[in-house]
Amino acid sequence: DAGRIRSSEDRRYLILDDLSLDGGFLATVEVLDAETLEPVGNVEDWDVVHLGRRLDGQSVLLLASWTGESPTAPTRFSMLELEPFEVVTPWSASGEAFWAASP
Repeated sequence: DAGRIRSSEDRRYLILDDLSLDGGFLATVEVLDAETLEPVGNVEDWDVVHLGRRLDGQSVLLLASWTGESPTAPTRFSMLELEPFEVVTPWSASGEAFWAASP
């Protein structure tokens, strides 16, 4: 099950996510190999905000996580590198905050 199905910029991966609407934005994100539909990995409690590429051309997903527990609850940010499949060390901002990314 997924609320959204998207492909990575290079079309090698399918990104399935299901956004929870419990006041903030948290999601379960599953990444599949687009050709075989085999699971590559998944992450919990993140929303995929943008699909993009790093300056070196590697596909990444920009992630955000905000619980919405209070107006000052921190927003966490990170990137999910698809090769190798790993979440880059997260950082945070106070309150609800957003990524700004160009197409």
